Amino acid sequence: MMMFSSETKKEMPPEDRAVTFLNMRDEKLVKYTGKLLEPPYSVPIQLIDASANSMGLRRIIVEPPDRKYFSSCLGSLQKANKAAYVEAFALSRTVVLADSFFFDESMMHDTDSFQTCGGREALVEFYQKGGTVMVWCEEGVYSIGDKLSQLFGCQWSLGRINDGSEKCVPTEQGKALLGPDVAQKVYARGGHLMVVPEGEGLYCNETMGLEEYLAEEHGVEIDNDEDDDELLYALKAYRRYKKENAGSHLIAIHQNENGGRLIWLGDRKEFDSKMRAIVAKLCHGP
Repeated sequence: MMMFSSETKKEMPPEDRAVTFLNMRDEKLVKYTGKLLEPPYSVPIQLIDASANSMGLRRIIVEPPDRKYFSSCLGSLQKANKAAYVEAFALSRTVVLADSFFFDESMMHDTDSFQTCGGREALVEFYQKGGTVMVWCEEGVYSIGDKLSQLFGCQWSLGRINDGSEKCVPTEQGKALLGPDVAQKVYARGGHLMVVPEGEGLYCNETMGLEEYLAEEHGVEIDNDEDDDELLYALKAYRRYKKENAGSHLIAIHQNENGGRLIWLGDRKEFDSKMRAIVAKLCHGP
C-alpha cells in the first residue's frame, strides 16, 4: 500500500485511496472508521474539517494497520479554496458527508466554506470522474432528493419517514452488491427513505402481506361480508401502506457512465450496529 504523506501530490492508484469524511461527529467516526481500518478493507481514513474557513482546509490522515496519523493544511492559509478540495478528493475513493452540506443554511454545520470556496463544485467533479459520494441523513432536509438530482443527475425524491423503528431488508440489488455476509436485515429508527428508480434501491422497509397487516394493524380478518365497514377501512389503509412503501429505500445507489457512485444513507438514528458493515462495504467499493 502506498503511504500518504503531507507532500502527496501525484494521482494515487485506486486501491490505495482513502475514505474521506467531512466534518463527521466523533461518535459516528468511532462507529464507521474502525471496520475500514481493519482487514479485509485496511484503507486510510482522511478527516477533513470543511468549516475551517480562516485556516485553510485542515485534514488528518489515519493509516492502517497501526493507525499512525498526521495532520496538514491544504490550500491558502487565509481560506480554503477549490484547489484544496480537489487535492483532498484526488486522494479519495469515497467522500462521506451529511445532507447539511448541500444547503446554504444548516443547524448542524458551518457549511459556508464548502459552499462558497469550491467544495461542492469539486465534489461533483470528483463524482463525474468516477468517485463515490456517500450522503448520510443527519439533519433530515426534505428537499435533499431534489438537490441531489440537480447536482448528480439522478432521479430521486424523499419519500416516507419512519416514525419509529422499522425492519429494513436488502433488495435483490442490495444482495448482489453487498454479498450474503453483509446484506442482512437491519432496524432503522427515524429512517428517511428515498424514492428511486427501479434497480437503485439497496434496502427497503420489510412490508407485511395483506392478511398479516389486517390482523396486526387492525385486528380484522378477510371474510365475505362486503358490508363490513371495519374491513373496508382496513383494506383502504393497506393500499395506502403499500403505496407509501413502494419505491422508498433506506439505502440507494446511483451510478454514472464513468463509474461514479452516489449513495444515500437514510439511517438517521444509527440504531442497529449491523449498519457498520454495510457502510464499510459501500465506502470501500467493489
